[in-house]
Amino acid sequence: MIEIRLVKNEPVVFGAVGAAILDKDTRTILEIYEHYTEHQDEAIKLVDRILKSKHMIVGHFLPQAIIIQGLTRLGAMYIWRMINTQSLVFASGLETSLRISKVASVRPNVGKLGQSSLNLYQKAIGLGIPAEDARAVLLEGGTETNIILSASHRDYLKIANALMSADLPELQEMGETISKLVLEDSKMNIPRELPATTWPFWGEEKIQQRISLHCTGTIPSITVTLGTEQSYYTIAQLVRERPVLISPEPLEQAARSGSFDIPLSFSEHSDIVREYKELALLLHQEQMTRISNKDPTFADFLCLGQRSKLSITLNGYGAITFSQKRCCGAAQRPIRIPGIQVTRNLLAKYPDFEKELGPGCWKTGRCIESPRFRANCGVFAKYNGQRPDSLNEVFKLLATPQRKFSVI
Repeated sequence: MIEIRLVKNEPVVFGAVGAAILDKDTRTILEIYEHYTEHQDEAIKLVDRILKSKHMIVGHFLPQAIIIQGLTRLGAMYIWRMINTQSLVFASGLETSLRISKVASVRPNVGKLGQSSLNLYQKAIGLGIPAEDARAVLLEGGTETNIILSASHRDYLKIANALMSADLPELQEMGETISKLVLEDSKMNIPRELPATTWPFWGEEKIQQRISLHCTGTIPSITVTLGTEQSYYTIAQLVRERPVLISPEPLEQAARSGSFDIPLSFSEHSDIVREYKELALLLHQEQMTRISNKDPTFADFLCLGQRSKLSITLNGYGAITFSQKRCCGAAQRPIRIPGIQVTRNLLAKYPDFEKELGPGCWKTGRCIESPRFRANCGVFAKYNGQRPDSLNEVFKLLATPQRKFSVI
C-alpha cells in the first residue's frame, strides 16, 4: 500500500533520509525519517560525510519534503522523468537503490508472473550476479521503491497534475493525494499547470537513433540530442538527471517491440539467460493481451530489462555535467553507454572542450569516488585513480558490450 506524507523539517534530516535509503538500511523510509527527526546529530554527521565525498544532492533539500513509501518502480520512473529543467519542473530527491538494496517481495497485482520474476531474481543473486544486473528480470509494476522529494508547492502540483492525467489508476490516485496535501498546506489557490513535456502510455512515436550536435563556440550554446534504445533500468537512471530531458517512446510501443536487454554478468550463466527468455515471452504475451483490451495495467508487466527507444536532450553545462558523471567508471554500466556516446561525439566535434569532458580522474588527475562504486572501473584498475593517458583511453576501458534478444 502506498503511503504519502508532506512533512516539514530541517533540510539536514531530509538529506540524511535520502542518504540512508541509498544504503542497505532495512527500515522503512518513514521509520528512517522518524529516527533522524529524533537524532538530528546523527543526521548532521551522515550528511557531512556524504557532502565530503562530493555527492551534492543532499544539499538540495528544502525545509519541506514529500515522502512516498511503497510506490512501484514504474511510478517512480514516471515521476522522475518529468522533473528536469527542460520540463520546467524543479525538484530534488532520492530513491531506494536497487543497485544496493535487494528486493524481497513483489506486489500481488502481478500474480504468478511477478512471483516467477522474483524467484529468478533471487536465483541470480544466489549465483553471485550483482543486484544491479539481477534486477533486469523484475517487473515495473510489481517492484516497490521509496522516494523523498523536495520542491515548491507549485512544482509539487505540476507533478500531481501530470500523475492525475496518466492512464494508470494508481498514478492518478497518487496525484490526487499529493494535490490534496499540497493545496491544504499552501493555503493558496494555485492555477492548474502541467510539466512542459509528457510521457504517453498509448500510441507510436518515431525516434531516430542518431546524435545531433550544435554549438556556436561556447559551452552555454551546446545542444545535444541523442536517439538511442536502452533498458528500463537504464532509463530509470537517466530520468534522474535534472538537466537532461528524457523522452521515451510510448509504453505501448515499447511493449509491442518485445526487445529485452541481457546484462553483462548473465553471459556466464546460460540457465539464467534461458529462464529469463522464457519469462520475457510470457510477459510479452500478458502485455499484448492487456493492450488488446485497452487495459493500461499492461505497463505493470513491463520488465526492468525490457528495452525502449528514447531521445536524450542536453543543453549547455548540463551536457558537460552529463559527460563528467556518466562517462565514468563509478556510473552504473548501462548508463555509461550514452555517457560515452555523448562525450565521444562532443570531443570529436569540439576538441576545445576536451578539458571539460570526461570523469574526475581525467579532469583533476585523481579519482574521488568511493571504493564501492569504483570497483568495476577499468580506468581505476589500470591507473589506480591517477590521470589516464587520454579520453580515448577512457572510452576504451569503460566500453560495455550490449546484448539483447527479441521475443517476436
